[in-house]
Amino acid sequence: MKKSRMRLAPINTGLYQKGNNTLENTQFYVARSTSQIDVAFVGNIAVATDLAPNATTGVISDHRSWSDLAEGIRAKGSASGIQLASTCPGYVGKRRADGSHMADALRNYQQLLLNVSIDRWSEIADRFRCAIDFSVRHGFEHIQIHAAHGYLWSLVMDPMLNPEGCHLDLLYGIIDHILSIEGIRGSIRMSWRTGYDHDKERQRVMLDLIERYPRVLDWDISNGYYNADKGLIYPNDNDGPIPWTEDAIKLANEYPDEQFVFSGNVWDPQASLMMLPKNVSVGLARPIIADPNFLASSARGQAKLCNYCGHCHYFSRGKNRISCPWWS
Repeated sequence: MKKSRMRLAPINTGLYQKGNNTLENTQFYVARSTSQIDVAFVGNIAVATDLAPNATTGVISDHRSWSDLAEGIRAKGSASGIQLASTCPGYVGKRRADGSHMADALRNYQQLLLNVSIDRWSEIADRFRCAIDFSVRHGFEHIQIHAAHGYLWSLVMDPMLNPEGCHLDLLYGIIDHILSIEGIRGSIRMSWRTGYDHDKERQRVMLDLIERYPRVLDWDISNGYYNADKGLIYPNDNDGPIPWTEDAIKLANEYPDEQFVFSGNVWDPQASLMMLPKNVSVGLARPIIADPNFLASSARGQAKLCNYCGHCHYFSRGKNRISCPWWS
């Protein structure tokens, strides 16, 4: 049962060894899990080593360390969530992507899709189903599919890149697999805005997905593609609290029976919740990275607020793991 309207947004920490969870990673998530957080998501976990965005990404397997992670999160009072992801085969992440070459990024994404064989598509879908089963056996209670930020399924859902809607049936099959497992919650993370001119057409595909699965999934709305404009994924201080709030309000009012999640620049969680409809939760990332006790310390007016240094975006800085100046 939903306990609150706050979540720990999916975070890729880089604190993994050969794809396996580590004690340091478990400590990171346990420190940020609390009964005030509905779901604490372990972020951006690849379904296979060759589908991971970089070498320090976690890769779900039958390794016992994943059970330790799920158990540690639950023990602190949050539901244990895991975000399962796949890059498009052949993908190489840009260290910096400021949106100045978006047309080139679009062409590169499209070429990646065209290069994937039919057999490879079937294999990737099988990998997701296997990853879901691993996650459930390890004790994760909420499974999220990453279909945002230029990851595989976001490209499949993009009508400019995939005008025939090819392979959407594979995504439906993966969602159906989650829904077939009793007691497991499910969600999809999607990019509502990318900065491309065809965003309205792409949003229609997203709305079709919402209408295909009424009242059974949560819809985690984000923005941006990594290799196009990362600024949409990580708003800066000039964008103000919860940028694109009008998107959240419009979606929530249009689909009042659905549950949505919005993230980005949530520095005052309670005030943010008051301005959003009741069917919208907020995801916390940078604030709770900087201060594991952010919810308690912000209530006292003592939170260590993010200063936008970018250290938590380790890949863009040429590093292999998350860090934050506040930790020292």
